[in-house]
Amino acid sequence: MDVAGIGPLGSILIILLAQFGATIFYSLPHGLLPCILRLLRKRRAWGRRSMFLPLSIAALWALVEWCQSQTWIGMPWGELAATQYRLTPLIQSASLLGSYFVSFLMVLFNALLALFLYRCFFSEDTVSGKCRKICPLLCAAALFAGNLTYGLVALNTEHESSETISVAIVQGNVSTSDKWMGNNGFLLLQHYLGMTEELSADGETDLIA
Repeated sequence: MDVAGIGPLGSILIILLAQFGATIFYSLPHGLLPCILRLLRKRRAWGRRSMFLPLSIAALWALVEWCQSQTWIGMPWGELAATQYRLTPLIQSASLLGSYFVSFLMVLFNALLALFLYRCFFSEDTVSGKCRKICPLLCAAALFAGNLTYGLVALNTEHESSETISVAIVQGNVSTSDKWMGNNGFLLLQHYLGMTEELSADGETDLIA
């Protein structure tokens, strides 16, 4: 950070503060979710083994992710849905309600499994209890199968071909020190404008970014 006039020691302290600060910022709200759920349970918002509990957990998780994205330090690549980028069929549901919906489904699936295990080990062993124990597992299986089916159908659906456009990207390759120099703004603008005019000279480029 010598460009900003900060020495090595100051740079190390700022980097460490940013690293741990970002970690706390993104982990603290999710860490408070159990406290919120416990408070709601004390107010008898639902029973201890109610099916509304997984729905509430998933909804609160998606809400926290959305709230974090609205701040100036919002990092969309830190969302839970981003961890599934290799499982293409499972993230096609993002086309319905966005990436937060994928996070919602992931948390809901795992919460249903957790409720199933809870009912298996802590519920009374009665005939009616046995029927209720397997209900979260069936819901989790149906949720996973439905999401997977939608993804496979979406990936294998042929769409009508549309008009293609030619796209070009301008990369100025400007050093960081030049970017932070306040009196270089006009020169950098001219640099990018010159590259843009060069790309558009052939008249075949439809979009320049």
